[in-house]
Formats: sequence, structure tokens, C-alpha cells
Amino acid sequence: MFKKLALIAAVGGGVYLGLWQSGNPAEAAAGNAGKGKKIYAQNCAACHGKTGKADGPTGKALKPPPRDFSKGDFKYSKNDAELLAFIKKGKGAMPAWGTSLSDTQIQDVIAFIHTLKKK
Repeated sequence: MFKKLALIAAVGGGVYLGLWQSGNPAEAAAGNAGKGKKIYAQNCAACHGKTGKADGPTGKALKPPPRDFSKGDFKYSKNDAELLAFIKKGKGAMPAWGTSLSDTQIQDVIAFIHTLKKK
């Protein structure tokens, strides 16, 4: 049914193993979703909202609005490695988190973001 392709990339001096995902949010990033939930609450929820619906208090004022994670749709990334790179670098109103969060912490956030997709 779902096709998976292992993706190995050198990231920040380490090796990142992610999954090319073809529609299955249960096959999440290599990170820890439980740890990612805490990091997300501290750093992402103000814009993306507590449940990822782009309805955070700060996010409501942003044009364009932040990404709605409940849709499971990512404009600037096709897989977890690209999403990690995007979160590290940021773009527009999205801040670059690469100086504040480690790759492991970002992977944890990505794992949590995948849990927000509506089933």
C-alpha cells in the first residue's frame, strides 16, 4: 500500500535517517514525539496553535498564515529531511530554529507534528 524509501542525509555533522512518507503519518520522523510535544508547546504553538491548526495567538496576525499541521501538507518540504532543513533555516515569518534547537530536538518536533494530522 504505502511505499517507503529510506533517506539518509548528513545533517549537522551527524547522520539522519528519515522516511519518505507516502500518506501515512504513523510512519513519523526518527524523533521522539513526546519530547517534541514539549518543544512544540514552547516554541511553535504561539503561531501554529496548540493542536497545529494555525490558530495560535501570534499566528492569527501573520500573512501568509502559518502552516496548518492538521492537514499534513508541507509547502517547502516533501520529506522529513527537507522539513528538518526548512525548520533550521526558516523562511519569511518562520524563524530559523537551527541556532536555538539541536537536530535531535527538531526531529522530535517533526515526529510530534506528524501526530497532528487529521486521520
